[in-house]
Amino acid sequence: MTCAPADLPLVLQRLERRFGDHLAVAGIDLAVAPGEFVTLLGPSGCGKTTTLNMIAGFVEPTAGRILLNGSPVEGLPPFRRDVGLVFQDYALFPNMTVAENIAFGLRMRRVAGAETARRVGAMIDLVKLGGMGDRRVQSLSGGQRQRVALARALVIRPQILLLDEPLSNLDLKLREEMRAEIAQLQRSLQIPAIFVTHDQDEALSMSDRVVVMNAGRIEQSGTPAEIYEHPRTRFVAGFVGSTNLISGTVVERDVDDHRVRIDTLVGPLIAAFTETDIKVGDTADIVFRPERVRLSPISAPLALDNNFTGRVAAVAYLGSRRIVRIALCGITIVADQPNDDRHCRCQPGDEVTVSTRSEDCRLLIG
Repeated sequence: MTCAPADLPLVLQRLERRFGDHLAVAGIDLAVAPGEFVTLLGPSGCGKTTTLNMIAGFVEPTAGRILLNGSPVEGLPPFRRDVGLVFQDYALFPNMTVAENIAFGLRMRRVAGAETARRVGAMIDLVKLGGMGDRRVQSLSGGQRQRVALARALVIRPQILLLDEPLSNLDLKLREEMRAEIAQLQRSLQIPAIFVTHDQDEALSMSDRVVVMNAGRIEQSGTPAEIYEHPRTRFVAGFVGSTNLISGTVVERDVDDHRVRIDTLVGPLIAAFTETDIKVGDTADIVFRPERVRLSPISAPLALDNNFTGRVAAVAYLGSRRIVRIALCGITIVADQPNDDRHCRCQPGDEVTVSTRSEDCRLLIG
């Protein structure tokens, strides 16, 4: 069922922002459903933070509309947009206690003292900061400061929660813990959220939907599985996770089996396809993920759809897995292999057979 803009927490319509001659956001359309966690993912300079700042009211759009619960908010200052904000640097007040920081938005909205105290206390418990309300924020760890910033954004009960790379200042272990906590908290409260990051693991693990941006435009929008398993463009295939790409020409198309055969530098390869306009003679790229590659000795190739031989150039040991780089025909294929006895334990210089299933190979046309 399609929702009207008035039924949605956030709708962006042809949203654009120029800085002089630079088009930072190029007329994007985006709608966020109630309770949905949407991540804007992309490299630095792709327009994701500018988009967030336009929603928040810190940057005015050059063109287009921003609708919050059906009402246009272009021109409204940030404090009148009823959005919760969590910044990369937390932006906490160092001269205030934890409780005072969390209460700040409520006081600006002139919420009664008793109600403010009740909501602040409940939020302190919700973000697991019980007993810390009277502490100064300078004495807190990075993870605790992040919880204060999150509580301050949520305590005002915003229409939508905006998070601008809030985990980038944390170490890896704490970042992984906070990922799970933020996602769980957002889902329990059912507050729609837009999360900005360039970290693919954050986007894939936390989101209901990932919006991949590049050069101010939306390259692809979909569930984490759709983005990772079915990239529609070379940019998405290359940016989201690691991928192998081999170019070639379509020489056979099986409509019933939804498979095509491609002539490539490494020989004929077979890939699955969903597009209906693929033609024999089209230039195409076959993409497949390193974890879908299987390696075997050249004397005992696996019975898979695609097999070609190469020489191991390097092996990186990563504890639970091994990253193997195989050189052939002027290109490098990467295999991500579990570090166990069921997989080929090759060494640099070994000749190996590289194998993939056709259903693990995706086709990019053009």
